[in-house]
Amino acid sequence: SIVCHFCLEKESIQQDRAIRASKFHTSIQFMDDGRLIMQTHTTSPAPAHPAWIPESYVNHQWESFQGSEVFVVDPDKGIVQSKGILSPYSSCYGGAYSTRAKLFFGIGIFDGYGYVYDLASGAAACIGQVTDGRSNRLIEGPDGHIYYGTATGHLARLNVDSRHIEILAKVRENSPLRHGVFDHNGVLWFSARSG
Repeated sequence: SIVCHFCLEKESIQQDRAIRASKFHTSIQFMDDGRLIMQTHTTSPAPAHPAWIPESYVNHQWESFQGSEVFVVDPDKGIVQSKGILSPYSSCYGGAYSTRAKLFFGIGIFDGYGYVYDLASGAAACIGQVTDGRSNRLIEGPDGHIYYGTATGHLARLNVDSRHIEILAKVRENSPLRHGVFDHNGVLWFSARSG
């Protein structure tokens, strides 16, 4: 097994005045060919900023976070490819890949908008507001659709065929659904924060 590592600042789009990408937060996914797909997230200030205050700069042309950038990494060959910006001026906290549809989906932490990257065409698109607030983990279900929880306790999924959001259930009243996982029987489990 080969351990692949790379310097994010050398591979990604960076400007000294702009808020920087700092990590691949909860978005690293294996693709069906063994490569990895992921998107950047920010928790770091720009070198010229005294602190990380992304909401204050979200609409600034030069100093805002440029948006989450999609990367595809081949760990066997050590190849890192930037596929461009998925979510202009927004940072996606989590991401998920649909092996069935060859789509990567992320949700913007500042606006709750959904973004889809199509690996076949190389196109990124905003599909509008998909949650009532920030969303955390996104998971591919056994059916190839992408599931997630909302801040107000709804269970939702991105239907990868129609690229529309489907609200499936109100699970808990005003209690964010945080982390989910499908078990070996295909049952979806979520943790919730009491609210």
